[in-house]
Amino acid sequence: MNPRVAVAGAGYFAQFHLEAWKRLEAQGLVELVALAEPDAVRRQGALATYGIARGFADAETMLAGIDADLFDIATPPPTHLGLVRLAAAHGIACISQKPLAPTYAEAVQLVEVAQAAGILLAVHENFR
Repeated sequence: MNPRVAVAGAGYFAQFHLEAWKRLEAQGLVELVALAEPDAVRRQGALATYGIARGFADAETMLAGIDADLFDIATPPPTHLGLVRLAAAHGIACISQKPLAPTYAEAVQLVEVAQAAGILLAVHENFR
């Protein structure tokens, strides 16, 4: 069974994440199962562009309503701590777009949340 991926965000950086997940999905390596994006126009556009079956206005509803193995956080840094907390509450590994957090203190807190929940937390950089 391939890892099931859910993504938060459909903004500028999210397009790179979504394109990569679709390439991996085309190779039979993952299944892109859902997208959470509060902006309805961006959400619908991303769902159509990337062929994602399920869209949600918020990540909390998405994670409660789907079965995912990995949560890709492709949203602005001030949202990352709350989204990692959601992933931790659901026991889902997550990858977060960088910068990880707006401040060092918040980054430490974010890592501590993931460690306490025993979930994987990886930081992603699009332009290495």
